[in-house]
Amino acid sequence: MYKGINMGKELAQLFRLVENSFPDIQNFFDKHNVDFERLNNAKSFWSEIYVARLSGEGVPESIFIKIPRIGGNVLRCEDEEGIDELENVLTYYSKKENLFYKHFPYGSIPNFPFPKVYFTEDVEEYGTGGIVAENLTDKVYAVEHIPGLNHEQVLRLMEALAGFHSHLLMREDKSYVESFVEGAHGRETYAPGMQNMMVDSKNLNAPYFNRAQMQNPLL
Repeated sequence: MYKGINMGKELAQLFRLVENSFPDIQNFFDKHNVDFERLNNAKSFWSEIYVARLSGEGVPESIFIKIPRIGGNVLRCEDEEGIDELENVLTYYSKKENLFYKHFPYGSIPNFPFPKVYFTEDVEEYGTGGIVAENLTDKVYAVEHIPGLNHEQVLRLMEALAGFHSHLLMREDKSYVESFVEGAHGRETYAPGMQNMMVDSKNLNAPYFNRAQMQNPLL
């Protein structure tokens, strides 16, 4: 079953990503069956999301697959030049995301949870690129921008960020920095633009931060 998937290059991409996620299993598809389902991902215009359900020994029951691909609703609103620029941005940030999982293995950062990643592939052309990870779709959900995070969620977010920053400060091997320096992969201006577009952390829960700022003007 390949629910919601265009046959051809896109399906071949999914099969390749799954097979490369389990390099120790030779002739993977001779020993395992896989069903793909494309999930509704209306909140994102940067990716397509799939769940692959597997059967056979030595593999999880399901895995999560993220494909970097600009959504059709965005493509319909852009001219050719705009689409080319979006493709460049997507390629750039997909590579940065993959590098994160390369430098920071699963479970290596205290209080900073992220899924186990089996395989990553950079975007080279259409039909390439993706992340294969453990499937947490039944355990997580996307938070609506409005009303935003509640008090407990803000505290958990701050705890996670504190764990991440602490890990980076204590880590002796700083070689990862070179992978994230702006311009390291031929793009010079995307990071400042993304930073300007990011939501100010105070807007995640404005009433909470307003109360905190009244108590501590330095916030």
